[in-house]
Amino acid sequence: MVYVGMPSSPFLPFLIFGGLVLIVVGRAAWRFHVVPLLLSRRDIARVAKELVAQYGAEAAEMAFIEEHLAWQRCAPSEQGKWRRVRRALVQRGRVVRPENGNGA
Repeated sequence: MVYVGMPSSPFLPFLIFGGLVLIVVGRAAWRFHVVPLLLSRRDIARVAKELVAQYGAEAAEMAFIEEHLAWQRCAPSEQGKWRRVRRALVQRGRVVRPENGNGA
């Protein structure tokens, strides 16, 4: 029996493409969602407490700025960390609502 080449399947290109898409999406989900969850709540609370001590009522806004800067640097794990810090500050009630220009 002589075996020459690979067996051909009409679905092989779709399977390869689907596998590559799954790898890319899985890696992005890992870096953006899972890695920030590996930080302990104690670390998040410590960073939030430091921000409150340094910036007071504007701590949540500073956490948002750090989150945005991490987004610009293409650092999804840092972005997720700062999102968790900002959410912790929001839950504590350390949110500053910006004033609009009409004085309301």
